[in-house]
This record gives sequence, C-alpha cells and structure tokens, in this order.
Amino acid sequence: MPGRVLLCGLLLVLTLSCLIVLYYSLYLSTIATPTPILQHRRHSAYKLLQNSEINTKFTTLQIYHCNKPKVHFSTLSFNNKFWQEVPGRNLFIYSAFYDVRYRYAGKSYHYVRVLTTSKGVIPLDENGKIIKPIYCHLWFENGIHATIVNTDIKEMWIQQFNQNPPTNTYHSYLISCPVPSYFKAKNEMPNRVSLSSELCDPLANFVVVGKDGLKERRLGYHKDQFVICVKGMNFPNDISYRLIEWMELNILLGVTVVDFYVYHVHENVRNVLKYYASIGRANIIELSLPGDQPNGVSSRTSYLKRDPWQKRRNELLTYNDCLYRNMYKFKFIIPLDIDEALIPVKERNWDDMLKRLFKTQPRLFKDYASISAPNVYFFTNWYDDTISSSSTTNSKSHLNKTNSQASGSNTIHTNVGTYRKN
Repeated sequence: MPGRVLLCGLLLVLTLSCLIVLYYSLYLSTIATPTPILQHRRHSAYKLLQNSEINTKFTTLQIYHCNKPKVHFSTLSFNNKFWQEVPGRNLFIYSAFYDVRYRYAGKSYHYVRVLTTSKGVIPLDENGKIIKPIYCHLWFENGIHATIVNTDIKEMWIQQFNQNPPTNTYHSYLISCPVPSYFKAKNEMPNRVSLSSELCDPLANFVVVGKDGLKERRLGYHKDQFVICVKGMNFPNDISYRLIEWMELNILLGVTVVDFYVYHVHENVRNVLKYYASIGRANIIELSLPGDQPNGVSSRTSYLKRDPWQKRRNELLTYNDCLYRNMYKFKFIIPLDIDEALIPVKERNWDDMLKRLFKTQPRLFKDYASISAPNVYFFTNWYDDTISSSSTTNSKSHLNKTNSQASGSNTIHTNVGTYRKN
C-alpha cells in the first residue's frame, strides 16, 4: 500500500511538471522576439546595381551640356584648406576618384566617386533616390565644356548605429557619377569633377579625379601586397615611442606603406611620420573638419571627445578615401588604429598567413570581398596583484588591442605569452 501511494505521488508530480513546462512554452511563444541591432544582411547603403540593371542605367543615361567654361580658381568656394563647397547646400567635397572595377557580362562600367560630407541628412525618396538632384560635371582634358550627368548617392554609414542623430549632425556621403560609355571607348577619362545643385549654375568647385596606379594596372604591373589606413590622428601628447614600435612591428609583419590621416599631432610624432615618409614607409595626408566643426587644436580635441558618434561618422570618409586612393596599387587595404596589431596565429607574417588561407580556400575572394579578424584585448593596467611586473613588457603596454587572424584556432600567441579563448 505505501508503494502504491508513492507511485501515485510521483506520477502526479511528473504530470504537474509537464503542465508547467507546457504553460511556460506557450507563454514565451506569445512574446515578440526583439529585433537584433545588427543583422546578417547586405546593407542598403552599399547596395549595388545588380546584373542587367547596370547596363540599363548606362544605356539610358541622360547626358546634359551647358555653355559654361572651365572653372577658374578665383571662383572656387573653399570651406577650408581641404574642403570645397557646393553652393546652395551644406555639402562639402573632400576628394574624388576614378573607379573602373564594375564589370558585367564582359563589359566594364566606369564611375567617378566623390567623397563628401553634408551638414544634416540629404533627403532621399522611398526608393533611395535623391529628391533634390545633384549634378555631376565631368571635365575631360580636351573638352571645352563639361559633360553633365545625374548622380547616385549613398550614405557611408550603417543605419542601425546612432539611428536618430541631431539634425545638425554631419553625414558622410559617397556620390557616384556614371561616366558615359563612349568616353571609355575612346579611352578618355575625366581629370576634374564639379558638383552643382542646378544644371547650369555657376560652378564653385573643381576637384582632381584621382587615378593613382590605374595606368600601371592596365600595363600589367603587379600590385604591392599591404597598405594600412590610419584614420584622423589628433594627438597633442607625445606618443612617438609608441608610434615607432607600432610601425616597426607592422613592417616586420609585411606592410609596404602606411597612410596616416592627420588633424594634429605632437611635434615629435610629426618628426617620426616625416622620417617614415622619407624612407617610403608612410604617406602623411593632412585633414581638417568641414563645415562649422571646430579646427582649433584644443577645441577640435574637446569636440571629438564630446561627440563620439560624430567622430565615427567623420572617420568613415577617411577610410573610404584610403580605399579609393589605394585600390589600384595594393592587394590588401587594412584599416588599423595605432593601438591595434593584426597578429597571425601560426605564421610570422601576413603574406605567409594568406598563402595558407588561399591554399586551403582557393575561392576565398571569389566568394568574399574582405577578411575580418576577431580581437583580443591586452590591458595596460592590471588589477590582479598576482601578475608579476616582469610580465608587462613594452610591447604589451603599447599594443593595447591585438587583432588575431581568423583561422579557426582559439589560441593567440604573442611575444609575452599565450592567451587561449575558452
């Protein structure tokens, strides 16, 4: 009799447990799943015309002409030393480049890419088309008048970040000007580009179209392997020793040259940059903020610290400038900060690391446009008193953040020991 009572009790408990689990399962299923901040999908800001769409765009391209002479230097409108203005808009031009990369069905389609910053959002319709047109004036070497086309415009930003910025926020935009195909047939490329809000307005900007490395590429010259892009440097303090260490590490790893975008740096840091530039290891690219953003040394430093989202939006322009500046000259373009290093797990340099990757995955760049690496932090301030002071070397203290090559291994080897991810 006691055994029967015990068995009934166990069955009752089991039944109640099943009912409780079923209830909570049904309850949880009614709760909406939150939308993740980032989703694995192609972002609309970088969406390209697909397949035959590109051919249709170029065959139906509307071309305009105005009887306006080439822009004279005296009529140019400079916001400051490095930025030209587009009249009638809070739009500022930093640089422009000739892009021949797009190919479909054996044909190539050419663009002039103009890197700009706008104070406030440029309004687009529901299809992503600009509501108030921006016209692109293409100037060719032998042309008296410009060839004018409509533009495409994309913001250089992932919209899931900082979704509702203040209305006076500065936004970075990539403005694309399709080059009529008959110029390609004659092997003519524009040397300068201007932007305007009205079709035949007087022009106030006249920007060089960069083509560095394109001629060598067409002649079959091999590209160099690696260039590093360092976003706008604003360092009033002396970090020269740290910078030297970082440069020498990257040279050992295989970098050919580093492009430094510079707002302002300490005199000693400037001398270090000049030294590496003199031996062909660095390019110094001067930079300022456009519009009414501050450019005084102390005011700009405070401004960039106070508004990190604006700082990041500004950085996207320099990274894209570095990409277009180097796309014909280097196989790999690496954005890095000076407290980061890309450390191979198994090999001693990037070249050997990539050889192994391509050997195991021959279709790597047919399937992917880029390789990204996870990061591991090495902190300069240690809170665990059990760690001996001898384990903290100059290399560890100066390389705060170390990127590891995404090889599938969970072990990261450094000159100060081994870190294993669990």
